[in-house]
Amino acid sequence: MVVQVHVLSTESIELSPTLVVSTDKERFIFNVGDGIQRLCMEHRIRLSKLRHLFLTQLSVKSVGGLPGMILTISDTCEKEAVHVYGPPMTQKYMHATRHFLSRPNMSIKTTEIGSCTPAGGKRQIVYKGEVIIHAIPMHCKSKRKHCEISNAGPSEKIEQGFMWQASNVAISYVIETPPQRGKFLVDRAIALGVPKGRMFGQLHQGKSVELSNGQIVHSHDCVSPSLPGAVCLLISCPTFDYIDELVSWEGWNIFQNGEKVVAEEKRNVRVIYHLAEENILSDARYVKWLQKFGDDVDHVILNHFACPNMSVFRASTQLQSQLHAEFPLLIPSNDYERKSIESGEEWTTWMQASNWQRFRSVILGESLLQYTLSPVSQRGFHRGNCLQLIQKPEIPDSGISNPKLDISIPRIIFLGTGCAIPSKFRNVSGIYLLLHGIDAQCGGLLLDCGEGSLGQLYRAVGGNHPMLAQVVSQLQCIWISHNHADHHLGILRILCQRSHVGYNEPLLIIGPTQIRYWLEEYCQIDRSIQSSYRFVDNRVFNPNDSNFDPNHNTRRETLRFLYEKLSLASFLTVPVKHAHLSYAVVFQYAGSLTIDSKEANNQIHKIAYSGDCRPSVDLVSAATDAYLFIHEATFDDTLEKEAKDKSHSTFSEAIQVARNARARHVILTHFSQRYPTMSVSNSDAISILAAFDLLTLPLGELRQDHLLETCRKFLE
Repeated sequence: MVVQVHVLSTESIELSPTLVVSTDKERFIFNVGDGIQRLCMEHRIRLSKLRHLFLTQLSVKSVGGLPGMILTISDTCEKEAVHVYGPPMTQKYMHATRHFLSRPNMSIKTTEIGSCTPAGGKRQIVYKGEVIIHAIPMHCKSKRKHCEISNAGPSEKIEQGFMWQASNVAISYVIETPPQRGKFLVDRAIALGVPKGRMFGQLHQGKSVELSNGQIVHSHDCVSPSLPGAVCLLISCPTFDYIDELVSWEGWNIFQNGEKVVAEEKRNVRVIYHLAEENILSDARYVKWLQKFGDDVDHVILNHFACPNMSVFRASTQLQSQLHAEFPLLIPSNDYERKSIESGEEWTTWMQASNWQRFRSVILGESLLQYTLSPVSQRGFHRGNCLQLIQKPEIPDSGISNPKLDISIPRIIFLGTGCAIPSKFRNVSGIYLLLHGIDAQCGGLLLDCGEGSLGQLYRAVGGNHPMLAQVVSQLQCIWISHNHADHHLGILRILCQRSHVGYNEPLLIIGPTQIRYWLEEYCQIDRSIQSSYRFVDNRVFNPNDSNFDPNHNTRRETLRFLYEKLSLASFLTVPVKHAHLSYAVVFQYAGSLTIDSKEANNQIHKIAYSGDCRPSVDLVSAATDAYLFIHEATFDDTLEKEAKDKSHSTFSEAIQVARNARARHVILTHFSQRYPTMSVSNSDAISILAAFDLLTLPLGELRQDHLLETCRKFLE
């Protein structure tokens, strides 16, 4: 039996560390952060055998991609249950996803681990099949804090102290292969008088046989000793507060070298994957503990400054590189990409300072790195599938030297232009608008926020960490059109990143009621985003639903905020035909389209965004004379019936809606993933553009007729 461990991803802005263990018949995944679904699709990592998902923590980085992953694998396992294993309140997390994840024919089972650390070194077996998986929960030793939920709503409240259990348990896992049966010694069996045939098989299976003369032959007489199974450890140690309990747990003894270990109980650890930051890895307690596992262990570090800094989405990155060479001001550079720096001075200095140089084998994790645990003959690392740097085309001399995104100019950035699920070239919905507030300072408005939006924003700023921190901090509002997962699963990672860069002002989120309930329940599980947002319902801005906010206080206060931060003179939501409580949005931007707020073009510009919908007369009315109309165009014109059945629009329908509204510019988005590129023409006064991921347009320069033909050339 072949047992392999695959590193899907390491720590980065785009992704979080994720491992997959594969056997002949099964797949097991450990942590499912943002973007893993897209990674698996592009790199053809089969999910058909995936039924068991393990979490090391209940945090944004561990579960950000879990709902999307479950939606994807649900199509292949209607008759089989999907099992999710994680810390206390994992079941509550899965229950909270009911607000947007509905698969009535799919059974999801949860196993919660870690209400207490196993006493006496006893390990908890959570799965036993082709491999044995043990869970070892550890608890944060910092002072317990009982926090009240400030924005708790109609979802049920939790008992004091439960939040501590959820956010302060880190689970490490032991993956153990069965012993490898010894070799059957044919010559010895024949010498003992065993006839060829059935008895050979019985002896090899460990059974004793009786010969015709009455002699008993035992398995050990003609089978070499079994080789012990191999062990892989996934160690999760998020902060210093976990170290003491981790290193003192008695259950590690059978995996370590020492006098306390009985030879028959010894387990051979072959590889350890470390989920810990470099300051924890270099802690003297942690290093001393690792030494006890012996010199034959391979160590793989999954989150370290020296790990590769490369987007795992190579097809999109290749296209980005080609288009940047043609349009350096409209498509960001990916020059930030680099391989690991194992030979670099910083890495060498860290290895010496942290005492890691004493370990025989220390590997920097990278995407698609593979380790074979079994069979013994194949054991070791395999790098054949690891990502390679893309050969960058030469950029014609245009007088522009390494252009960077100018975030002082109002502009629109398309983070995701595909529908339903991500593909090689298109992420799911997300549009970032950089606008000027009334004080001429830039602010951000995010229209929909699908899974992976933060990673796309990182690529959009050219991998520049300070600039990413700036645009994340400048983000003033996220507007969500409707409750489908591909439009909002990126919210949590955005909130987490704002906290990470030290920006603590609550982020305004406007959306459907179900999003409010989902966020409230998630806050009860993961306190890290508590008080990081304030929610306003879409219905507040629908003039035909005045009963929802009878005193108009919320509407007035929010409009004042949007005007001050984003120069939005009005903000209107329009009900559209799609899912329950689906809306389009129309707002008037009163700021400048250029750097100079005093220029003549400092006037009202109406911008409309359809969300997902069928063509809408009400939207046409609200968007009349729009400067920019962004409309979904999920299907081409040959699939009009499918568009109607699924409440989407075709290309021609979207363009006609914009024409009816007398829009000056129309940009199409939300394309079915079956279309890598679009074919539209500018045959009349209206400017028509089909968006693609990472396209960055100044709001004052939206007509870019030449873009589409060039993009199409690279995709053919």
